Amino acid sequence: PVTTPVAKTVGVRIKDSIVIVPILRAGMGMLDAMLRVLPYAKVGVLGMQRNEVTAEPVPYYAKVPCAKSDELAIVIDPMLATGGSACDAFCQLKKLGYRRIVFLNLIAAPEGIAKVEAEHPDVPVFTAAMDERLNSHFYIVPGPCSPPPWTNGSTRTSTSCPDSATPATAFSGPCSLSAKSELRVQGF
Repeated sequence: PVTTPVAKTVGVRIKDSIVIVPILRAGMGMLDAMLRVLPYAKVGVLGMQRNEVTAEPVPYYAKVPCAKSDELAIVIDPMLATGGSACDAFCQLKKLGYRRIVFLNLIAAPEGIAKVEAEHPDVPVFTAAMDERLNSHFYIVPGPCSPPPWTNGSTRTSTSCPDSATPATAFSGPCSLSAKSELRVQGF
């Protein structure tokens, strides 16, 4: 039995062995919530950054356990723009033996969804919102347009991004924490 603020109910524990794989850095912001829902899940991490000229992913870190049996990998990243980082993550996981992968994100662009569907039709994508498109800088339009706490200190709070957003106004500023310090905070 599970007691909620409203009533008692019966809960179900997922029996699958699960590995949650945030894509550094932004995916770390979703990890605590995922672990509240799946406290018994293991955690692996993949570090990627986007080449701002080509919009291609550039891997820089990987610490993911090899798959055991039919283990489920849940990849988390708040935004799915071009789909490059997500597809690269799925390739890395498949090389480690993962046959069951799902992708959870918050905001997606149609171009990213199309790339994932074309390259990894076996990976379901769960997203909270589908925005209109990518702009010429490969940013999601209209996108979140609120700077996450790890950006360059911008105070922009508009609710829509102009199509002419530049990397500086689209909140791609440098992280104040290095990947190593984030990993240390998370217990790695």
